Amino acid sequence: MVDVVVFGSLAVDHIFILDELPEWDEIKVVKQYHVEAGGSAANVAYALARLGVKVSFIGKAGGDDWAKYSLESLKKAGVDVSYVVIDNRLKTVETYILVFEDKKMTLIPLVDGLALSLKSPSEINFSLVDECDIVYIGEVFVEVSESIAKYSKSKGKYVIYRITTPYARLGIEKLKNIISHTDLLLLNSKSWSLLKASGADIDKILDMNTSYVIVTRGELGVEINGKLFNPLPSKIKALDTTGCGDAFAAGLIKKLLENKEVEDAAYFGMMLASYVASEPGARRGVDKFVRHV
Repeated sequence: MVDVVVFGSLAVDHIFILDELPEWDEIKVVKQYHVEAGGSAANVAYALARLGVKVSFIGKAGGDDWAKYSLESLKKAGVDVSYVVIDNRLKTVETYILVFEDKKMTLIPLVDGLALSLKSPSEINFSLVDECDIVYIGEVFVEVSESIAKYSKSKGKYVIYRITTPYARLGIEKLKNIISHTDLLLLNSKSWSLLKASGADIDKILDMNTSYVIVTRGELGVEINGKLFNPLPSKIKALDTTGCGDAFAAGLIKKLLENKEVEDAAYFGMMLASYVASEPGARRGVDKFVRHV
């Protein structure tokens, strides 16, 4: 039995730490280079497992060595990956992440990430949902996300839907059948801006039977149902914000499982995210947090 089922994608991140972006036809020395297993939802599953949560990850993986590397990283952390769909015809998404002193990033997928998304409910073992307490839906096709959300709610599960930027661009009308079966909607400021541009607002989403809309705003903190909660008084220096939103989601879920109020859960999520920001990549900071806190 697992506590949380996470739906989403796998990837591999190539992380370059630079002083500044090179001009055209210019060479710059890279201060640090790291390769790390990634994928937004996979990062959530990894962090949850490292926090002691029993978690299963459901997604799609290619048949290349990077897929094996990514799955092995999750397994070593304690994530159940036995229901991941393997398609040997596909290659793992590789992403270049360029990190500068001003903490900006550029992400460049090298293969079609949509090919590695779950495309049909038939690819999912719904019996895992029956056993868990919380369902987290990440980067999954809309039609599949809708099936997951509806089924999960019919089983009385707590559903968290994380709207990443590509899906936010689809607009509120396209996503409303998922949102109406969601307990907690999670977005970053960019995704929230895109969703609002399509006609969404807090009241409209809450009227869809969603209890919470949480918008992460980086150093400004988080908004919960439109109310801003200030960031931590932490002095941890930020190096790389890759995966901070994933860490926030995992920390939030960890405390919701402990029946904490959503504000307390969000505070813990921000604390974990601050550790992630202090290290390159999405996972080193999680490991640092587990060792030191």
